[in-house]
Amino acid sequence: MPPDLVDPKYGEIVFGNEKWPYLLGHSGDGPPALYVDADQDVDFTNDPAPKRTEQETSDETTHDVEFDIRLPDGQPAHVGAHPRYPSDTLSRHADFGCIAMMKVDDETFLMISNGIVHTDSTFRVCSYPKTRPQGTPQKIAKVGQSFEINGTECLLRVGDGKLPIKRN
Repeated sequence: MPPDLVDPKYGEIVFGNEKWPYLLGHSGDGPPALYVDADQDVDFTNDPAPKRTEQETSDETTHDVEFDIRLPDGQPAHVGAHPRYPSDTLSRHADFGCIAMMKVDDETFLMISNGIVHTDSTFRVCSYPKTRPQGTPQKIAKVGQSFEINGTECLLRVGDGKLPIKRN
């Protein structure tokens, strides 16, 4: 436990089935202190400190931070997080993910998912290049659940490190 942390809150940043523990607390009168166990070795003191920027709103101050984690395959990945004070909450987003392309009836679609692809992943599906009128809603595709594009029923499955897309 970092020695200067007051009233720490423990949490986990979750991508897929992987978890990176974090501690969010205070060290004096300054902004919330965030410690991320980026290498998952159960030691919050041996990881680089997150890069910090500050933004103020009418009801709270947000200290945006950026840091790198190590994915299960050993690759580094960039994460942005937003510790909030006084609510002591942390929201996060991944600057990594998966993009797949598929073709249905001569129209190409991009499928985009943030974070690690797993059996619960959700993908945004949009035409590529943007051939549909502005404001056309994007489809949402969830792994293991059927979805329809241009009258064709499709299904995503994850297995053996691949993302097969098949027509039903």
